[in-house]
Amino acid sequence: MTDPRQRHRGREWVFPTALLLIAAGIWWSVLQLSSVIFGPGYGHVLAHAVRAVSIAVAVLLVLAVLLRLHPAARGYGLIPDRRSLRHLLAGAAGYAVPMAGVGAVVLALGLAQIDLPDGVPAAACQLLAVLVLVLLYEAIPEELIFRGYLFGFLADRVPIWATVVIQALAFCAFGFLIGAARTPDRLLLFLLMSLSIGVIRAISGSVYAAIGFHMLFQTATQPLLGHHWTAFTLDDPDLWFTDLAFGLGPMLLGPLLVFLLYRTAARRARR
Repeated sequence: MTDPRQRHRGREWVFPTALLLIAAGIWWSVLQLSSVIFGPGYGHVLAHAVRAVSIAVAVLLVLAVLLRLHPAARGYGLIPDRRSLRHLLAGAAGYAVPMAGVGAVVLALGLAQIDLPDGVPAAACQLLAVLVLVLLYEAIPEELIFRGYLFGFLADRVPIWATVVIQALAFCAFGFLIGAARTPDRLLLFLLMSLSIGVIRAISGSVYAAIGFHMLFQTATQPLLGHHWTAFTLDDPDLWFTDLAFGLGPMLLGPLLVFLLYRTAARRARR
């Protein structure tokens, strides 16, 4: 006879599997509907705003239902508390500091150049718009799913290193399903980013540190690498800034910086 405990453990996997499939379905459906209404591609800011709000609301509703169906998920740290802002800022620093440091070296060596053709006020306004859209469209919904619910579910069942690896592979599968990572270079980017954020989640113990890192990553890269925001231009012919300042630098050094921040905070707390 089958052990009832094994059947129960098997049924538990229905929740994260269903969540990932529902999340992929939400993103894919919103993108398809947006293409019908606003036209294919990124579109204008209004189109992106509609997508961002639609996805954020849908994902938060799905997670709210899941918390009722799977009460154990209430212990995964999805709901913010008084420490969430500190975690968010620590994760943001994990990206911003290495990116700024490596980027400054690249710019000082003349390997790349950044210009603000419309001036500082226009750049600041666009940056703020990107930040809001990133939080709604990517950082909050994706992190609550992958480094929030899925990470918490896995951490209760497998070693932490396996949790980091499995959630990263799940994030790559998600990117493939919604069409955001269909090429080897995009899949590699998704893998490196999700591994780095997964390590930060493990170090901090909070999904909000993961949100902070993801938020700064997308907010920094979209205005400079996309063609939809005109207040920033990046001249990077050999991709030194793109590969090092946006990519490898923060993804390798970010978890180390976050570790040092939390270790320093722990030492101060013990005094």
